[in-house]
Amino acid sequence: MHAHIRLPLDRLARSTDIITLAQVVVKEVRNLGGFNRVMLYRFDEGWNGEVIGEVGAEQGRAAHFISFHHPHSTAAGWPQKI
Repeated sequence: MHAHIRLPLDRLARSTDIITLAQVVVKEVRNLGGFNRVMLYRFDEGWNGEVIGEVGAEQGRAAHFISFHHPHSTAAGWPQKI
């Protein structure tokens, strides 16, 4: 298997909890996609969201949203549509 696939998979496999896994996922998505910022949300049964993974705010210019809670009412129903 090529290193550009094997290395990210190894990092994912070594994750011991959901928060660590989320951080690995956002870093790999950023690396693969070339995005400036990536956030990963966890939604509860009521579609309230929480940012559990974030990369791209470390430059100090952007706000950090990690652990930020988004009530269902602020999402206007978009999570259910994706």
